[in-house]
Order: sequence, then C-alpha cells, then structure tokens
Amino acid sequence: MANKPQPPGNAELNKLFQKKDNIFGIEKVLSSNNNSRIFQIKPSPALPASRISFVDATLDKDGNLRRSLLSFVRDNELKFSLTIRLAEKYLNQQGISLTNASEDPETMQFGEVKLTQVHSNTGGYKNIDAGGNQILLNFHRGKQPFRIVSLADIEAGRVNPEWIHDHIVLIGITALSVRDDVNVAGVKSDNPGLIYGVEVQAHAISQIISAVLDDCPLLTAWDNAWEYLWILAWGFLGIALARILSQSPWKLLLAITGASLLVVAIYYLLILEFALWLPVVPLDC
Repeated sequence: MANKPQPPGNAELNKLFQKKDNIFGIEKVLSSNNNSRIFQIKPSPALPASRISFVDATLDKDGNLRRSLLSFVRDNELKFSLTIRLAEKYLNQQGISLTNASEDPETMQFGEVKLTQVHSNTGGYKNIDAGGNQILLNFHRGKQPFRIVSLADIEAGRVNPEWIHDHIVLIGITALSVRDDVNVAGVKSDNPGLIYGVEVQAHAISQIISAVLDDCPLLTAWDNAWEYLWILAWGFLGIALARILSQSPWKLLLAITGASLLVVAIYYLLILEFALWLPVVPLDC
C-alpha cells in the first residue's frame, strides 16, 4: 500500500507537491540483508526528480547504524539522500552552497566544512563496504533532542506556527506496529536500542547544519599512516617500560595499567572534545 495513492486527499496532495518547491519526497531503492523489514518504496510521480531523495541506510555487521549514506550511483544515475537534500535546501537560504572539495572531488562541502567520507578502514572499521558517499553519524544527546508533535496535536491546534516557520519539518511514523526503526547503540529512547527512521533523518540533517552554522565538529578519524605511527609510539612505550622496570614486576604491572588507563582517557577526550575517533585496540580482521 505504501506505493499506491491513498484517497481521500491524494489529488490535493499532488497539487501541493507541484506548487511548493520546499516539499521533498522519499524513496527506498536499496535492498538490505541486515533487515528483512525493509522494502522498496517508489516516490510520488507528482514530484520532480530534484525533490526526490532516498532514505536507505547502511548498517554495520552488528546491525547498528553508525553511518549516514549521502549519495550513491545506481543505473548510471547519481542519487542523493534526504539528509543532503534538506541540508542543502536549508543552507542555501543562508547563502551557503553545496560544492565538491577542490582536493577531493568526491568529498561534499558546505562553505568551508568538508563532509569527511568514510572509507573501508576508517577509524575502528576494517574492510567494510564503504560504497557511495558516507559520513559518520554523530547522534545528539538526550532522550528527545528534537520537538515532536503528533497528528492529534495538529488537528487540535496545539502547534505553534513558530515551530514550523523557517524550520525543517520531517513527517514520519513513530509507531511500533509499522516497524520503521533501526538499532542505534547508545541513544536513549522509549524503545531501548531502537529509534525511528524519521528520528535518524533528524539526527543526520542536524549534525550537518550544526557543523556548518555552529562549528560543531563532525566525527572524523586519522588517516592510516597517523594511526600506525600512534600504535607504534604506544608499542615502543610498552617496550621501554618493560626494559626499565623488568626487575620489578609489580612496578611494571602498575606502569602498564597506568599507561592503559591514560590511553583510554586520551581517546575519550579526543572523541568528546574534537570528535576524533580512534580505535582503542588495533585489530587485523
């Protein structure tokens, strides 16, 4: 039923699509082996291609969502996500355009802010599928970081027009019966471990706009060369401690424990203050 017109009101909705250039529709085009609930959804034929965007997601092997897919090529056609379409529309009104980085044409950029791509070995990842243009998702804190109003609130007139004017408004379903949800570790919600698809879009769009307008850093990771140097440096430190304290096992154990706690504290500080993600334990798998 999701791909079929739903009367009454479908004709009026199509007219609204054609009249307003700030209404964007969605489609789902990618199949997913991670979640059998996902099905393909076609966009409304009343919408032009420039206002159609996909809402497909790329899940990690453990089923959690940590990346935002911004664009990909399908059947020789470049498709853009709802995230990038709405961020572009909003930022264009602020005089900020979407461009490609001069040093890397595949990297998207708003003003001076580059949307750093996820590669197959970014951060703690190892040989993942990094197809298309993906960035790391930085979820907002709190159980309800965005204002949510229900259809009943709208019908009863309990919605302040200022909540809508000059804001991005996402329309979606927040009902367990529909099961438009995704696993997101570490985000508080009424349904622990899960948030609704429309909430994912809100997080993804907000992080880009906040990075451009409020200088909130996007999650990034070091290049492999810097990670190797970092690993080698801590490896040499361990060797040095072992040689210096080899005659005192208890002192060596205390030093190794202190160094381990220090590196974890440094990593925690880096991701909190600088949005820099480094793997705590190097893996080769």
